[in-house]
Amino acid sequence: MELPIYGYDAKIEPRPFDPRLGMALVALAEGELKAKFEKQEKQAPKLTPITLGHPADEMSRIACRGLARDWKRIGIDCKLLEFPAGTF
Repeated sequence: MELPIYGYDAKIEPRPFDPRLGMALVALAEGELKAKFEKQEKQAPKLTPITLGHPADEMSRIACRGLARDWKRIGIDCKLLEFPAGTF
């Protein structure tokens, strides 16, 4: 039985979804973006929803719905876009 791999390294165990860590990373990224724009004396842009495109098959739909649901839990809005059949 093969173990699940993390990225390309089979020795690294996948991390479970942790909403608190996700929220902390989002807050850190927003803070860095704000600081960068403040140094330029500009207003930081508002974050817009991510568009996640996926192939028109059931496995991709399920996986992308799961990603969108998890991202929503940490404050990242996501729009799903299903590609026409045969388009990747």
